[in-house]
This record gives sequence, C-alpha cells and structure tokens, in this order.
Amino acid sequence: MPNNFKSDLVELEIYLFYETEKAILVGYDPNDREDVYWLPKSQVEFEEHSTLGSTSKHSTFKSNNKTRSVRSIILTLPEWLAYKEELI
Repeated sequence: MPNNFKSDLVELEIYLFYETEKAILVGYDPNDREDVYWLPKSQVEFEEHSTLGSTSKHSTFKSNNKTRSVRSIILTLPEWLAYKEELI
C-alpha cells in the first residue's frame, strides 16, 4: 500500500493531561476533559513547549482527589496516527 502522505511526521502544539509508563493523554483545550486522546509512547515524542524563552503554559485540574498539571507540549507523531486519532 503506497504512502499517500507528503511527510512521515507531524508536529502539533497540544496539551498533556496525563502520562503513564506506556501512553500519554492529550487534547487541544486545557479545560476540556472530554475531547482527549490516548496515544502510545512508542509511537510519539514530546517536549515541553516554550515560546521565545518564556515558560510553558500550565493549567491544573482535579482528578481522583489529586491536583494534576496540564502542560503545553510539542507532540511529534506519524502522520497516519494523527489522522487515525483525528488530531489533524
């Protein structure tokens, strides 16, 4: 099956809600806990996002009686996975 994509990888500015040993939970709106996506760490790379030397954007939310931090990240993943998860 031929690859119909121009590039193999895409970069997205997105929010990291939660991280486990094998997966990350991400979404585009730091205040929306419904429209989120689990992605396998084996398929993605991510780093803290900062713009012009400023610190990354952070937000917090309560989950299971714990306060969790939501961080702005740059997510790199295969284009096919971004389409499959409807991230693009």
